[in-house]
Amino acid sequence: MVPFLCWMGSKRKLVSQLLQHLPQASFKVYHEPFLGSGSLLYALQPQEASVSDCIEPLMSLHSAVASETEMVMSSYRQLCETGPRKQVFLDIRAAYPNISPAEFLFLMKNCHASRFRINKQGKFNCPYKISNSPTICPRTIEKDEQKLKTAAAYSSSAKISFKTCDVMKALQCVCEGDLLFLDPPYQLTDIGEPDYGNRFGLVGWQKLFLALDQLPHGVFIMLMLPGTMLESQLRQFVNGVANLKNIHSLHLDGTCIHKGGVVPRSEWLVTNYSV
Repeated sequence: MVPFLCWMGSKRKLVSQLLQHLPQASFKVYHEPFLGSGSLLYALQPQEASVSDCIEPLMSLHSAVASETEMVMSSYRQLCETGPRKQVFLDIRAAYPNISPAEFLFLMKNCHASRFRINKQGKFNCPYKISNSPTICPRTIEKDEQKLKTAAAYSSSAKISFKTCDVMKALQCVCEGDLLFLDPPYQLTDIGEPDYGNRFGLVGWQKLFLALDQLPHGVFIMLMLPGTMLESQLRQFVNGVANLKNIHSLHLDGTCIHKGGVVPRSEWLVTNYSV
């Protein structure tokens, strides 16, 4: 299933590989504290799930797609047909955070690099994505609506809890036999451009690792990490954390530039169980 939402760092292109690395034993409840576009959630379609993110408009959108599908689709279509696209985007951005789920969907589909970013004042400040057309093609709108319908067909029928909270609070409801998928922001230091929408940093990772060590026994853990790390660095980074000893390399198409060289694109998946 292709996710209905564009999101920087989405695991859409890795879903098929992630599905191949699930625990062989059956799990009880699926947990995903850094939901984003929910690529694995909508592909796996567990019957019971507890998913969350710290971004309230994002979780409101996921929840509305499940419970108010027609309203989201009709509002989104109206925004797409109002035009011009850039002006609609700028109007919504100026109104953030007081926007509807459909407006948030429009914002993310038309911002640069599908990146959620807010400034110190809490205002959305990602620029408009340059487009060759000032309007949105009717076929594109139809494809977006079909993605919304497909996601809603699952999320409206399953037992899913959509929550706005940080990862520490989300981990409090993880129990023995549950599956926990973690895809934190790949910010492994506290140095760099401030990004108040996705600020995590080394302190965030340290708190996360401490919390993982306190989880009940028997929780299946899947943790994503950047492929730019060497395997030796990765092993040192997760050393002694929640028995995360099994490392898997997930490959993407193409290459990327890292430290002045061209390397294959990949990401790491670390688990506390064998595949």
